[in-house]
Amino acid sequence: MEAARTSNGGGGTPMVEMGQCALEKGDSPIGEWEGWPSYLRHELCTQLRAVGPVSAFLFLVSFYLLGHLPRGTVGILLALGAVALGLQSFMFGLFHGLLPLGDRVGTEMPHHLSLIPILLIAFGMGVLVTYAEPALGVVQTLGAFIMKEEAPYLVYLLSGSGQSWLTLAVAIGVGLAVVVGLLRIHHDNRLAPIIFGLVFVTISLTLYVDMCTDKREVVALAWDLGAITTGPVTVPMVLAIGMGLTKGMGREPTPDQSFGVVTLASLMPVNTVLLFALGLNKASIASAQGPVPIEKNTFGIRDVVEDAFGATQAVVPLICFVFLILRTLLRQPISGHAIEVRRTDHSAEHMQHEAELHPDTVRSPNRGPKPFVSGNMSLCWVWLGLVLFAIGMRYGLNELGDRVGAVIPATFRKLPSLPGSPFYSHGVGVVLSFATAFIMGFGATLAEPALQAMAVTVEELTHDGLSVNQVVLSVAVGVGTGLGLGVLKLIYHIPLAPLLYLLYGLGLALTAMSDDTIVSIAWDSGGVTTDAITVPMVLSLGLGFGGALRYPNSFGLLALASICPIISVLICALLFQTKKHPLAD
Repeated sequence: MEAARTSNGGGGTPMVEMGQCALEKGDSPIGEWEGWPSYLRHELCTQLRAVGPVSAFLFLVSFYLLGHLPRGTVGILLALGAVALGLQSFMFGLFHGLLPLGDRVGTEMPHHLSLIPILLIAFGMGVLVTYAEPALGVVQTLGAFIMKEEAPYLVYLLSGSGQSWLTLAVAIGVGLAVVVGLLRIHHDNRLAPIIFGLVFVTISLTLYVDMCTDKREVVALAWDLGAITTGPVTVPMVLAIGMGLTKGMGREPTPDQSFGVVTLASLMPVNTVLLFALGLNKASIASAQGPVPIEKNTFGIRDVVEDAFGATQAVVPLICFVFLILRTLLRQPISGHAIEVRRTDHSAEHMQHEAELHPDTVRSPNRGPKPFVSGNMSLCWVWLGLVLFAIGMRYGLNELGDRVGAVIPATFRKLPSLPGSPFYSHGVGVVLSFATAFIMGFGATLAEPALQAMAVTVEELTHDGLSVNQVVLSVAVGVGTGLGLGVLKLIYHIPLAPLLYLLYGLGLALTAMSDDTIVSIAWDSGGVTTDAITVPMVLSLGLGFGGALRYPNSFGLLALASICPIISVLICALLFQTKKHPLAD
């Protein structure tokens, strides 16, 4: 059976071929084994390619503006190494532990349960899987950078009990998105009408909160949280359940069924967060304790314990829930199956695809049968990866992004901490700030492995109507443009809501002119901005930038970086398909 190639939709997660996600002993291995040293080196290099380009660019910007590297550069580099190791461990556990569990649950549910219990279980898994998103934990630390007097609702939502309720609101939104996504697969519905309806509801609710309440400061946070949820855990896990459900129903999974999950999982949480914010009032949050300031450049056993406890809270409830469903409702053993070791960047599957197309020219460099690992033991690597990732983000990417974001405004505005600023005239400085954000977004997107894999799938689905290069460049230009617009928003204090109305209106107009396949692809393309590396970097950069400008609400960059690639892909498809079919209506 040909597996369904699906994009991660977000999070920078490599594309997941669900049919190959949980190979058991006895299945034919794809290719041969090159050895553990080569495998581990390849996996680590994959994560370093994700961390390296953006980090190097930010170091370069800091050196250019300050004349020297940031203080504590060695510590930041060590922390970046911890991020790469954490992601390597996390992705190994995800692909060999969590995803096979999701596929197994999805496959077995149609044989034992009716539709309603299936949807309830899927909702519960959607809620719990949100807590395991690495980037969501980063957002929860950002309240320390916001003044309570300037944005009281933001401070409440990002600290103390408000933080817990905010995370729950996001998780409920993801759970609802999973339910809608499974219903779409079950009834084989088109995606475009769902997009139109969901965008209309989300924009209407945004308009109400922005114009008719005193909670407009929450709008940007809500839209950024929608982007964060489509990360390296949520979307692949949802896809695994969906593809397993399709197989359990006796239907063959198809590539286009996987598209659309990102759109649902990014818009639903926006609604639930805004609805939760509507229930707040200043009297109820007045006595709330503000966030504890983050002590920088300190490291101790307490940090490790806190991160280990956070990782346990994120992963253990999800695993226990899945095991409970398998044992009690599905009557399946919870003993782990042996999972064939596979690469997590889709390169193995791409190599197999090329070998099938050109069997005489493609030769496997591997030299032996692939080993198998325990699926249940692989879950421990998820936990370890989350701990290392949290420590690395705390002292690496967050620190670097915040520092660089704080000095970029010196190109056009006088900052007391930087003698000689502004370094350029206002116009030149603004252009340089826009260019810095554009290059960072463009470069980070080009380095994203999932985008390359998605582009191959798009080329196949469109029958060469869109080439790999066209897809990659259009998405990268869209992400860069979105981050650039976000910087202009901060510089000129432009509210996010009007920009969203304009951009989503344009996106819907282009959607109405595009065919279903392009619509599904384009609306999922915004998810490449939401990997575990880019999200914290962009958030920290925005907060540092906004802090230097004394702008209290620096959220919204991710929201703009998510809608702009949707527009750029739709425009690219319309232009190039029109050129190839000039006589078509």
